[in-house]
Amino acid sequence: MRKMALNAAYLGWAERDPTGAAAAVKGLPLDADTRSLLSPMAQALGKVSSQRALEWAAQFSISREREAAMSGALESVAVESPRAAADTVMKMPAGAARDRLVASVAASIAARDPVAAAELVRDFQNGPVGAITKGVVLPELAKVNPAAALELIKNFQDVAHQQEGYGVLARSWADADLGAAVAWAKTLPAGETQEKALAGLLESWTNQDPAAAA
Repeated sequence: MRKMALNAAYLGWAERDPTGAAAAVKGLPLDADTRSLLSPMAQALGKVSSQRALEWAAQFSISREREAAMSGALESVAVESPRAAADTVMKMPAGAARDRLVASVAASIAARDPVAAAELVRDFQNGPVGAITKGVVLPELAKVNPAAALELIKNFQDVAHQQEGYGVLARSWADADLGAAVAWAKTLPAGETQEKALAGLLESWTNQDPAAAA
C-alpha cells in the first residue's frame, strides 16, 4: 500500500516536474519502498537530460541505491544512443553491480533495437562482459531476425561460444517459428554443433509436435 502511494505521488510529480521530484526523492529515507522509485525517477529525469540523470544517480552513496538509480539513467541514455549507454556502463568499476547493469543495458537495447545490440555483442564478445551480452541479446535477436542472429554467431571467435549460440538461436527461433528452426537445424553438419542446436529446440519441438520430436 505504501509503495503504491509513493509511486503514485512521486512518479506523478515526475511527469510534471522531473527535476523537482528527483530532488525530493533524493531526500527521502531509503528503504525497500522508496528504493523502487529510483529507476523510474532516473528515467523521468533522463527525458529532460540523460546526463543529468546519470549525475543524479551517481549521488547515491549506498551501492544498491546507486545501482537502481543508474539502471534507470542508463535506460534513458540507451534511448538516445545505445553505444553511449554501453560505453558509460563499461567505464564503471568491474564487479557484480556492473555486470547486472550490463545485462540491463543489453536487454533494453535488444528490446528496442536488436541489430544495434548485436553490434555491441560483436564489440564486447572477447571482453569481461562478453558472455553477459551474448546471453541477453541473442534470444531477442533470434526472435525478430534469425538470419542476423546466425551471422552474429558465425562471427564468434570461440568455437564453444558458437555452439552455445546455436543452442540459444534454436530455442528462441523454435518459439517463434518451429518449422523453420527444425529445417535449419537439420542442415547443420552432424556433430556437436548440430547437437547443440537440436537440444536447444527440443523443448519447443516436443511441446508443439511430440510425435515428430520423438
